[in-house]
Amino acid sequence: MTHVEQMKAYEERIEECKTKLLALSGPNGHPKTHVLDSFLSQVTISQRFSWSQAAYLRSIEEIADQLEGHKVNFELYQQGRGPVTTKAIIEALGVAIEIIQGYSNLGYTWKRSGEEMRRVYSALMQEKELDLVDWVMLHRLKRFDNIIAAYAMGELFHAGQLVQLRASVNENNILHGKCITWSARVEFYRNRREKVATVIAYDQKSVHNPVVTNKNGTCRVVTILPIGSVCPVYVMERDLKKVPSKVIAGGA
Repeated sequence: MTHVEQMKAYEERIEECKTKLLALSGPNGHPKTHVLDSFLSQVTISQRFSWSQAAYLRSIEEIADQLEGHKVNFELYQQGRGPVTTKAIIEALGVAIEIIQGYSNLGYTWKRSGEEMRRVYSALMQEKELDLVDWVMLHRLKRFDNIIAAYAMGELFHAGQLVQLRASVNENNILHGKCITWSARVEFYRNRREKVATVIAYDQKSVHNPVVTNKNGTCRVVTILPIGSVCPVYVMERDLKKVPSKVIAGGA
């Protein structure tokens, strides 16, 4: 391929990418189109295009492909036909913003998107519409989909309901109030199969392990109060189960 042919090929790719970005980005456009304009000028006027610029072009093409790949689900969301609601996104963003203010590994990886998350949260709170660019940004965040799914799903338990911990619960997913001693924590975990507790409330602590929602529940944190205790315990919804009728009938 001659130099002229190579520049022509780059020109066609840049124009195609820009057309796709403009078509998918909505009325606000996409910030990368300005980069593409600069690339186009470089190719058509200067007849030069470096390897680093070519790599940057490929990254922008990948962004356009991501937008196209999310388009169907985004349109379902806009039509109110998908599992994700604006309310669930707002609640998930509130949790995510709280997480990035801490020091968890997840919060650290999300901090680079913190400004965009706050902007989208503010826009949705003002009842502005989400666009495809922001939709893709949110869905690129590692495990943020799990938090959206958690808030899109209804609560499995209600205040005052009797529950027990599942035998499979991970000890690290049980958070205790300050008044609980080390020995009490150990005793609580060892006897988790028999312990009965009352549901107090949801979301008094932020999500600390955003695992996938399954048939047992979500990663949302539920405050429970073990029978006979004055110290609350915080556990993921999916680690709880309803107390069997035979246990209630026989006494806790």
